[in-house]
Amino acid sequence: MKRAGIIILVFLVITAGLYIGRVTYQQDLMVDNLLRLHVIANSDSPRDQALKNDVRDRLVKEIGDRVAGMESKQEVLDFLRDNMELIETVASDEVAAHNASYGVKAETGRFEFPTKLYGNLALPAGKYDALRVFIGDGNGANWWCVMFPPLCFVDTKNAVAFAKDQERVRDMLTEEEFEILMSSQNMDEVPVKVRFKIIELINMSKIKLAHVFGR
Repeated sequence: MKRAGIIILVFLVITAGLYIGRVTYQQDLMVDNLLRLHVIANSDSPRDQALKNDVRDRLVKEIGDRVAGMESKQEVLDFLRDNMELIETVASDEVAAHNASYGVKAETGRFEFPTKLYGNLALPAGKYDALRVFIGDGNGANWWCVMFPPLCFVDTKNAVAFAKDQERVRDMLTEEEFEILMSSQNMDEVPVKVRFKIIELINMSKIKLAHVFGR
């Protein structure tokens, strides 16, 4: 009986390992092919949050007009790095239009982010390339979106427009990458939040099991 229990445990460990390997591959693939935009408010006061939203709208419009037609993440990232002064100026102009005296700082880099839901997309925790725009002290809640593929600039309320933009995103990615990105649409019964919670728990279990087996 004890031997049977050990065999079952080993089987479960192997199965979990295979699943984790696939999940890790999918996570890495998604992380490497996305570019995020984050706008961080000065504080959580209603005034500062409203200002953040207006800065967001201005940035999305200005950046969207300039990166339209770019077909790779690296192309967009290079544009951002070459135009940091422009990005800060656009954000600062919007801040000044609200008679606020906050400074603005923009930066690009690879930053750690937790698991997030973006509309019907599920983004796993990990380090993502991102443009971050801080308003004032940058202590408030942030707004974020996926800049590449260009989901920041998708009209998700318009089903026809959204369908067309999805096709554009599909053209920019491999079929496998697109399926991973849109996988939350194809879940049969398990909610996305539950799915990624399970993944996180399995990853935690992997660490514990590795310790037990001396790996």
